[in-house]
Amino acid sequence: MEDANEIYISEFNQEEGVGLIISGDEHSVWAYLTNEDNEILLDGFVCSRGLLIDTNDDVRKYIEASFQPPLIREYASEFAVKTDLNADDLTIAWDEGLASVLLGDELLLEMEYPELAAFSRAVKKSGPFGNPLEGETE
Repeated sequence: MEDANEIYISEFNQEEGVGLIISGDEHSVWAYLTNEDNEILLDGFVCSRGLLIDTNDDVRKYIEASFQPPLIREYASEFAVKTDLNADDLTIAWDEGLASVLLGDELLLEMEYPELAAFSRAVKKSGPFGNPLEGETE
């Protein structure tokens, strides 16, 4: 039986030759830009589903328990937490060299290719969770 907290969306852009996978568990949601062979080219943090942690050591504990890496509090913007999120709430938009993840009309993540850079509304400073979207820095 599928976990009600899991999010999985996969879409391939034939014209651009790249795919986007959105994957989430009860703690966080990430997006993965892939090539035609389904190899991950870039990852980007979409949002937290409520859990913010304090240290990188805490991140390792969640990864070792087979969870998506949760967001470290020091990187979290005021827009980082999205509770009651379902796969149906998220959409993927494509533009030349750009894949975006949206929640309704709210832009959550932009992934640029071939530059391979991720910009998230959930993060307020650059680091292991990507870069902040324009206007989201502290």
